[in-house]
Amino acid sequence: MLASAHNGDLANARKYGLMTGFFLRPTEFGPNQAIDLAAEADWDVIADDIEDMATKLDT
Repeated sequence: MLASAHNGDLANARKYGLMTGFFLRPTEFGPNQAIDLAAEADWDVIADDIEDMATKLDT
């Protein structure tokens, strides 16, 4: 599984058969971030942040 805040990375991981998990990092690229502000595909797990991802994977 690849868990990432980058839709492009997840798309490539899916091509190679990995499960995917998207978590939001809305200020990773600063206050004017314009990319990766939402999941752009139906990833296997979608979380609000990395802690939410951990919780969802633990259930």
